[in-house]
Amino acid sequence: MLPYPRRLRTAEVSEVMRRGSFVRGRFMTARVLRAAAEKSVGGDDTIRAAAVVSKKVAKTAVVRNRARRALYSAVASIGTPTPLRIVFVVNTLPNEAYERAFAADAASIISALT
Repeated sequence: MLPYPRRLRTAEVSEVMRRGSFVRGRFMTARVLRAAAEKSVGGDDTIRAAAVVSKKVAKTAVVRNRARRALYSAVASIGTPTPLRIVFVVNTLPNEAYERAFAADAASIISALT
């Protein structure tokens, strides 16, 4: 699970959605904004993220929360040399294990940025 200090707050999510660049992956799209050089709120971590899973993708809260937790867990293990703020929006759920699929997708999105 992604520690709370590495998650984006509501105001930060709005800023990233408004000003961030758009990158598409297999299961999700991401809005990405390069963070300022100063230390982030959560310390010196390089990625701060938020996950969005809509009711259109998963009808029940249990499935939405399971997907969101899997995405947070996948992002927790990824690091980059430049600080990034990312909002991941899940478009479709994978048939396989969520965490493995999201980890591969998030890694490909982040590698496309660096």
